[in-house]
Amino acid sequence: MSWAIWITGLPGSGKSALARGATAALHERGVRVVHLELDVIRRTLTPTPTYSATERDVVYRALVSMATALSGVGVPVIIDATAHRRVWRELARASIARFAEVQLECPLEVCQRREAQRTTGHAPRGIYAHAGAPGARVPGVDVPYEPSFAPERTIDTARQDVATSVREIVALAERLGADAGAAPRVPGGGWAIWISGLPGSGKTTLACAVGAALAGTGVPVRVLDLGGLRQFLLAGQPESDVTREIVHRALAYTAKLLTEAGVAVLVDATAPRRAWRELARELIERFAEVQLVCPRELCVERERAVRWRLGGRRPAPSAGRAAARPELVLDYEPSLRPDLTLHTDLQDPGSAVEEILRLARRLHRTAVVGEYRP
Repeated sequence: MSWAIWITGLPGSGKSALARGATAALHERGVRVVHLELDVIRRTLTPTPTYSATERDVVYRALVSMATALSGVGVPVIIDATAHRRVWRELARASIARFAEVQLECPLEVCQRREAQRTTGHAPRGIYAHAGAPGARVPGVDVPYEPSFAPERTIDTARQDVATSVREIVALAERLGADAGAAPRVPGGGWAIWISGLPGSGKTTLACAVGAALAGTGVPVRVLDLGGLRQFLLAGQPESDVTREIVHRALAYTAKLLTEAGVAVLVDATAPRRAWRELARELIERFAEVQLVCPRELCVERERAVRWRLGGRRPAPSAGRAAARPELVLDYEPSLRPDLTLHTDLQDPGSAVEEILRLARRLHRTAVVGEYRP
């Protein structure tokens, strides 16, 4: 378990400059910290953002989920995001054991002037220029910015220079990580296998079995379960086409972050739209897709028996996984180029697990010697 620091403040208060500076300084000290810059992540999660209240809530919860996943496998994180609602930062505090918040203070007029003069970086241009217009949602102008009640560090970026501020953040990071051990990692970087197929085709059974087998050999592995991620991101709210898109994109991006941190990832998700799995293939250097094939009638029967508890038996979900719920998919798009196809109506689970493990071992070897080629 590692730590996370959230640098928050109005747009133009200096978050990204301090996050980049602290990340670089920690790298020089041998700390493999990951800089989670929301302006970068948002380009994948919401390529055409609307900044609606629902979209913002799901995106910020996705950001917290990513930081939690990374810190949970021993990777320290610096979060660089305004998060004008305090509840999002408090969610991170509740989710991450070693958490700290750095509150940036800066007069609005100074932030506006800086933002107007900004020519580099990933933030959208002209944020404050659109403030006050009908439908605008600029934090600190159109919607309230809620500062932290008890930040671990407060920095006045209108008065204090960048170098001094970076040193303060680095000192805070070193205190948080004082007794944290080095995280295990795959030499040369991680890899990901996405196990896809109709609900009831056997994805979870195979993902859990393969994950346990890999962990037993010392491979740092994480099973990413779509159900658990959906539950965290939507927090009980009904799913819409917009939020479904963000959830699946967040799943692919989380897998990317974990593989870059040297973790092996097994994605357990139907992902009925082929584009979501192809996005993961684009984002992740060493990626493979396992296509499960099973007659729809048999899948429906399995779903009814297992998820609706017919017959009185139901496997208990493993630790950290969301409780199973019925999943209905009418428009599933199978892979056009799977790295492995398994017919789970004909093949027993043991032999299917062995085939996925062989694929995993090939990916694992290529992490050291070069790019995976199916």
